[in-house]
Amino acid sequence: MPDFVVETANAIYMVEIKAENELEDVDVQEKAEAGKKFCETATEYNQKNRGKKWVYVLIPHNVVSLNMGFAGLAEKYTK
Repeated sequence: MPDFVVETANAIYMVEIKAENELEDVDVQEKAEAGKKFCETATEYNQKNRGKKWVYVLIPHNVVSLNMGFAGLAEKYTK
């Protein structure tokens, strides 16, 4: 289950925030792979039904701060 989902005008983002030292952990990588596959499948369905694309984003916890916007994080950390 993702940490949260963000919907923008152009896309729906499945967002995971993980500790930086856990990003290469096997479980985290397997979960990320499953998230990416879900997003690919959801995007394929939505494209056939006039919906938005889905995007998986894995963000290290230590880069999130109050003065950052989601768009910049999504652009930098989209897998």
